[in-house]
Amino acid sequence: MKHLFAFAEQNNFKCCCADDVEFEGERISSTRIRDALAGGNLPLAKSLIGRDFSYDCTGLEWKEEDGCFCASSFSQRILPSDGTYDVIVKTAAEDSVELNAAMLNTMHVQCRISKKKIYLFVPTLRFAQMVKEIIFKE
Repeated sequence: MKHLFAFAEQNNFKCCCADDVEFEGERISSTRIRDALAGGNLPLAKSLIGRDFSYDCTGLEWKEEDGCFCASSFSQRILPSDGTYDVIVKTAAEDSVELNAAMLNTMHVQCRISKKKIYLFVPTLRFAQMVKEIIFKE
């Protein structure tokens, strides 16, 4: 930290440290959030981050597999533990005709996580390709 404060002073900006924030007597940290997700504890993860956990689907390549649509997770992105979840998918709204002209940009679906793969139970491959975010509900 000493180096950071010295760098800030040399470059004419202010550096300060934020106090730890605690939940249920323990410090909130990225490790604690990852551990909650790895253990499938979505309520705790939600309490720690202040919102439902979501997964950014940008760049995923979806394919049809086992009656649903599957994509491999990026290794650096965290997923909840293996299991089946009720989720909300948010789609790109640019193609509303494909989404029954209802300007639908969210849909409640089931999602299965297995071995770093994401399986979405959505109507079509085109729909899966339009998914931009998966929001995991408790």
